Order: sequence, then C-alpha cells, then structure tokens
Amino acid sequence: MRTIPPSSSGRSRGKCSWSFARTACVLADRAFQDDGMELEIHPLRPLVAQLKNAVGPPKNKKHEMLQLAFPTTTSWKVEGEYFEFGVFRGRAMIHTYRMARRCGRPTRFFAFDSFEGLPASAETGEKLQERQYACSQEQFLDNLKRAGVDISTVHCVKGVFDQSLTPRLQRDLAPSKSAIVWVDCDLYESTVPVLDFIVPFLQTGSIICFDDWFGFGGHPLKGEIRATNEWLARNPLIRLTHYRDFGVSGRSFVVHVSETAPS
Repeated sequence: MRTIPPSSSGRSRGKCSWSFARTACVLADRAFQDDGMELEIHPLRPLVAQLKNAVGPPKNKKHEMLQLAFPTTTSWKVEGEYFEFGVFRGRAMIHTYRMARRCGRPTRFFAFDSFEGLPASAETGEKLQERQYACSQEQFLDNLKRAGVDISTVHCVKGVFDQSLTPRLQRDLAPSKSAIVWVDCDLYESTVPVLDFIVPFLQTGSIICFDDWFGFGGHPLKGEIRATNEWLARNPLIRLTHYRDFGVSGRSFVVHVSETAPS
C-alpha cells in the first residue's frame, strides 16, 4: 500500500477556539444566550454569500449543506482534510473542491469507495439493492477531471470498508485531521468501519454529515443511526451536537472531543 503524502499546506493546524457553552455560529441577524445576553455573530453570512456568488446556487440540499459546512469550519478555524465515504459519480466531491478553493483552504480530498456499489447486506432489499450506486474509479476520476478538479489533490482509497479502512491506512494518514466528513454509506454494516476509522482524525469543531441518517425511516436499530449510537457508546470521549438536517434523509453533527470521559 502506498504511503499517503503529507499535507502541502505547510501550516500548523490551529485549535478550534469555539466554545460550545458560550458562543454560537448562526445564520441570523441576532442571537441570544439563555441569560438574555446578545451573542456576537460570526461573519458567517457574508462568507456563505460569497460562496454562493462564486460557485452559484446549490443544485440540491446536499450541496447546500456542503456550501454551509466550509465557511462554518473556516469561521471556527478548524483546519483539516475532507473525507468522503461513498462517492458514487463524484458530484459532491466536485462541489466540495470548488468551495474549498473559494475559501482558500489547502484541503486534500479523500475518496473512499469500493467503486462496485453497495455490498450484500441484511438491509438490502426492496429499496436498496446489491451493487446499487456502482461507478468505476476510472469513471469517477474522469468526471472530476472534466469538471476542472485538480486530480493531484484527490486520493482514492478503493475497497469494501471493512477491508480497506485498516490501522495501517490510519498510520499512513497521520497526523492529518479532518474538518469535514461526509458519510454516504446507507447500510449499518458499511457505516460501522467508517466511524471506527475516523476516530483519530476527528477534532473539536469537525462536522460529520450523514447523507442517509433517515434512510430507514429513522429506525434506531438500522443503518447509520444504529451504527452511530453504538459508536458513541464505544467512544465516550466523542460527543456529537446536532447541527443541521438536509434533504430528505440527511443530518449533520458538530464533533466535540473531550480529554476525559463525562462523569
């Protein structure tokens, strides 16, 4: 397995100075704390407006979520790579690349996928079929090239997640952190290894977007919801704060990484 090259940004990764208890980033003209004191609003509105002017209006709710996540993490001074698990034809990756460039972010883009569609699963059936969402790695990269993406910034990791997301790959990527993680796994069995893999790359202020959070009607014992609940139970130092919902089935969270487990 090849070694992943180090980040070329040449900059140290700053710590997020955002306090979950005392401040907020909101898309509103004014905001208030519980005690009635007015909050100082981060300059998120103009950042989002600049992105919309630069890349055009979002084509769908997924793009709208990404179009918010980048200026948000930039405002919070959360630096890191973009991880996408389940890339299909590359539309989200293309949109992400354009926004990262407009934000001036020296981000590397990691595309994790089997490129063979969904694996066989107890959850595949009437709505989801084995090999659904198949797109070859060659076609994926060709789509990115035709959209003007600098392929040298995109690193593909091919394979079924429970086989490709290995401790060795974690070591190859270290000491990188991730600012935005996009999880489009649909299935419980696919989501479990993804969440276990990203633990060392998360930081306070990272945003995780689950594209199929409500993919099984919000059932707590299926899909991404079940995998996430079990993952949080295994990792008491990680807490998630609900951020925004998007589209029909998507939900995003802000990550908080503690030094000690909550009592």
